[in-house]
Amino acid sequence: MQEYTATLGRIAGMYEVFIDDFEVVARVGLCPHERLAPQRLLVSLRLQGKVPFLPTCLGDCLDYSAAHPLLAALAQRPHVALLETLADELVAFAFHHDPRVEVVDVTIAKPDFYPNARAVGVRRRMTRAEFMAETCPPANPRG
Repeated sequence: MQEYTATLGRIAGMYEVFIDDFEVVARVGLCPHERLAPQRLLVSLRLQGKVPFLPTCLGDCLDYSAAHPLLAALAQRPHVALLETLADELVAFAFHHDPRVEVVDVTIAKPDFYPNARAVGVRRRMTRAEFMAETCPPANPRG
């Protein structure tokens, strides 16, 4: 059995870690009434990446706890007009924080915006390849 698990420990598979519906009160929005007071947001973050089968320590795993302080700090930020800005910042943080992260999925919802809707909001799903294409300029072929 030990031989079998030693072999499996070298196989990397895709894992997903997440924080769902992290509640924070923040200053965000375009509408005039949104500039008057902070509002409740629900932020969900999902990270996918390859980690070893049968990990033996936290360092082998994707760690969602690194994002917790960033999510909590949204409450202290100055007013941000667009949820999309916050979502993209979370995507960038995830890719910069851990090179094993291959896919980031962020949802930011305003649960109190319309009384007859559970929530409104944005979702950004991005792969590392898409992120690199958007944020890293192509190399100059002429040197």
